[in-house]
Amino acid sequence: MDIVTRKEAKERGLARYFTGKPCPHGHVAERWTSTSRCVECERKYREANLEKMREASRKYYEANPEKERERKRKYREANREKILESQRKRYEANPEKERERKRKYPEANREKIRERKRKYYEANPEKIRERQRKYREANPEKIRERHRKYREANREKILERKRKYYEANPEKIRERQRKYREANREKILERHRKYREANREKIRERHRKYREANREKILERKRKYRQGGLVEKAKRKRVEDVR
Repeated sequence: MDIVTRKEAKERGLARYFTGKPCPHGHVAERWTSTSRCVECERKYREANLEKMREASRKYYEANPEKERERKRKYREANREKILESQRKRYEANPEKERERKRKYPEANREKIRERKRKYYEANPEKIRERQRKYREANPEKIRERHRKYREANREKILERKRKYYEANPEKIRERQRKYREANREKILERHRKYREANREKIRERHRKYREANREKILERKRKYRQGGLVEKAKRKRVEDVR
């Protein structure tokens, strides 16, 4: 290890330096440039006073949240690759432990995560929409498959949510459906035609079952229709159309 004085370390922007001389406690180790304290002495102090230091850090953070967030942000920006490499090594060394830690954190901080996401969405709506649009364009099949799996796993939940929405917004839904029909009349007719051609037997069977289950209702409807003279009226109209 190269011999470096504290002055040289400051000039070179080093976090630590090594003099080759023992500290007052006999450790021949590096020293912190900011305090000139021995790294080994500080490590032993932290081990002996871990809870005390954590409490002091917590109090400092509570008293200076903005300052600490800014300090962490600057550190992350300046050491991005170093942080990613450290995370990668930790994950490779303890994959099960890391997976368990990631699983427990969201469970223990659900509300905190939601609030953080909500604030981010409010502050960056355009950025989020653009990112989502690009992702959808790049991954259409992946998105469809994910939606399909969700629908299969949450069928009852989805139906219940729709039912509640329909009950709470009947007029809104009817108006939306009316506008859609007016704007897409030909498209809807074509879709119905194709369905009938592809499912003739299925439709006949459904009609047969309906007639069997609603025989009296159908007869009553026909009776009222005949009593109202609508049958004769319809016949006359057909004759007139032929003429």
